Amino acid sequence: MNQPCLVVGMDGSANADRALALAIDLALRTDGRLVLVHVFEPLAHLEQMAGVHDFAALAESARALLAEEWSEPARRAGIEHELRLVHGSPAEALLDVADAVDASFVVLGARGRGRLEGLLLGSTSSKAVQASRRPVIVVPPA
Repeated sequence: MNQPCLVVGMDGSANADRALALAIDLALRTDGRLVLVHVFEPLAHLEQMAGVHDFAALAESARALLAEEWSEPARRAGIEHELRLVHGSPAEALLDVADAVDASFVVLGARGRGRLEGLLLGSTSSKAVQASRRPVIVVPPA
């Protein structure tokens, strides 16, 4: 049997942290590996823009957060993992990564950062559940 692969949506929110904790637990139990994905969307970074229009710098900042801070629990747990920063619509981009790595599951928090984004774009978790050909685990808020 192939090693289970779990794609985890990461955005720095408490719910994403909870999703990562669950994914780490599943990976430890199954000798699985993780693919931690942050979907870079300029709309999600509006509060950081204050006159800055350098999307490459914002994307690099998000990449650094993913590599240094958001993935720390996986490193501490000794779980095999890779990091991906992708662009696009969050649900579609997560599912594209899941297809590319032949994921066993997609794991994400019920709500990510910022309620404004959720109102404008709809719920990433709802879209992922509806569109996925793979099992999606949605971790509810605490």
